[in-house]
Amino acid sequence: ALSDLLSPLAAAGLTTELEVAPDVARRPGAHDALIYRAAREALRNVRDHAQATSVAVVVTRAAGGGTLLRVSDDGRGFTDADRERREAQGHLGLRLLGDLAARAGGHLAVRSEPGHGTTIELEVPDP
Repeated sequence: ALSDLLSPLAAAGLTTELEVAPDVARRPGAHDALIYRAAREALRNVRDHAQATSVAVVVTRAAGGGTLLRVSDDGRGFTDADRERREAQGHLGLRLLGDLAARAGGHLAVRSEPGHGTTIELEVPDP
């Protein structure tokens, strides 16, 4: 499913990378739908806003157990003020994902800096 999300970006000329740890891929998890949703939102943002040339999606076991999704791009990045402005305009995808992650017992982290891309990490616990 994650490969399907990356296909349109690759077709548009972005360099894409997908890495799913074998131990994560072999077992269905209670939070798979949330992981997919977070990846979809992050990749939509890359497509619509980042002006990136490459994006990587990595799914691994988190250090403390659970699953970690990391989506990183080399796009234009943004500031906290940029994010607040977009949220004020009704673009609430990342905020809603953060709320969903918290309800699942996990967390969402967004790191971005103008000119240095964006990394979104979702960590969810094992059930």
